[in-house]
Amino acid sequence: MSKAEIARVQQQEIIRRQELVFNANQSLVTAQKAELGGEYPVARTNYLFAAEAYGSISRSTATYAKAAEGLTRVDLKLYDDALKSGDTARAKLLIDEVIKYNPNNKLANEKLVQINRALANPNDT
Repeated sequence: MSKAEIARVQQQEIIRRQELVFNANQSLVTAQKAELGGEYPVARTNYLFAAEAYGSISRSTATYAKAAEGLTRVDLKLYDDALKSGDTARAKLLIDEVIKYNPNNKLANEKLVQINRALANPNDT
């Protein structure tokens, strides 16, 4: 590759990242509004996109932390709803997601142990 081609590729990558951050910022705002309105599935979708987008650039930013914390709150709410409706498989998926984005969350780790126990011993709930 020539220097000009390398510069063009670098410029394209900068633009791609700027667009990604712009879209993530919009998703974060949408997620926060949806969460406040009790629209948890919408909030989850938008927090997840924002966390993935920010995380693809760096997991050590305040915006990534904000998206991951929002996703954690919403997933924990949806986890409780899934358990209330008897959907332990969905609850397990949600708690696994919380752990993926927020591995040090004590409550999530406790719920992970509980759901794993419930899935291993379905008659013992």
